[in-house]
Amino acid sequence: MFPPKVLIAALATLASASVLPLVHPGDGHYMVTRDEAGREVHTRVSDMTDAEFEAFRRANSAAAELEMRWDDEEDPMPLTQAEEKQKRAYLDGRALRLDHTWCGCGINLHHGECDAATADLKAGIDRADGIVATNHYSIKGGTVAFACVYSRRIFSGRQAAEGFQIITNKCGWYVAGTWEQECIETVNDPLDRSCYSYQYPTTGYMRYTPGLDFCRMATSSNQSRC
Repeated sequence: MFPPKVLIAALATLASASVLPLVHPGDGHYMVTRDEAGREVHTRVSDMTDAEFEAFRRANSAAAELEMRWDDEEDPMPLTQAEEKQKRAYLDGRALRLDHTWCGCGINLHHGECDAATADLKAGIDRADGIVATNHYSIKGGTVAFACVYSRRIFSGRQAAEGFQIITNKCGWYVAGTWEQECIETVNDPLDRSCYSYQYPTTGYMRYTPGLDFCRMATSSNQSRC
């Protein structure tokens, strides 16, 4: 059992949803996992000690499959022959990466809170490396930064930073926005899965409001730039 200071809130929601509590849960980085009944469990991990976090990691990684990691760094685990084929196809340009943005034009965020929330999210994602989570989010005052992990793809703080920069370029400085990267096949081969596992989480930041379903709201804007 985790220490009482860790906030745990179970929510019976859909897999793609993450509804924030009606009462501000406090600043920090949260991970959303699922219990045996399929309910969301929101856990604040930013104030855990190293020992507490490792216990949380073991509890949420025991049944998880090893993830494929195809970042620029050396792969930490050998790839199968099929995975090598997928990686080569991607690096050879047989798949295109397209960046999509959704902008909350006119919704300006507190500069300090936005900087703190995005920094906290990046650090939290890196610390959580290897843990299978539904979603991540970091709250700082009236701002929430998030990563909605719809795939089993391992994500890094560096990749989140890339998304935040794209949001800034398209939406403007400290304007609420969302980034998502899509991979599109460029070869006519239904068996080629070179895009597999290149779908990055839907990442961004917006104003915190009680009961906010940030993963659903993330792509609700019809504006891709401001």
